Amino acid sequence: MDAIIFLDIDGVLNRLTDAPAPTASSELWTPEDIDPVAVQSLNGLIRRTTARIVISSSWRLHHSVPELVSLLDGRGLSGEIVGVTPRMSGEPRGVEIRTWLAANARSEAAFVVLDDEAPSAGLHSHWVRTDPAVGLSEDDIDTAVTILSLPSSHRADR
Repeated sequence: MDAIIFLDIDGVLNRLTDAPAPTASSELWTPEDIDPVAVQSLNGLIRRTTARIVISSSWRLHHSVPELVSLLDGRGLSGEIVGVTPRMSGEPRGVEIRTWLAANARSEAAFVVLDDEAPSAGLHSHWVRTDPAVGLSEDDIDTAVTILSLPSSHRADR
């Protein structure tokens, strides 16, 4: 595994403007809300970098890894999902990402975080903050490619 994409789903693969009205009997988002255009953009990033995916989204709390693989494959994802970040109540996403990297002996790996939330745990130089009203854009993909292409000696926030 040479490069890793830590993937949030809400605000990245779907758009806030498309959010369904929540009901008592359903989750706010469903797999059908995932934008196929955003998935194709993510596939482009994977093709350009051969990165693998670790799910950092709250979806990991409601779906097993096989369920996540199935639902994202069903929406057209061509990349390999290799895991999920640990659930660490009260900790910011960046801490969960650092914990996953350490637990999987990937502390020196090239990685990028695709998320609509603000960067945390000192991972600013690895973070691509998407606009939740737009989702994953081509500009976001270009930024992610640049981050993943940096030589290890030029990576900050370690």
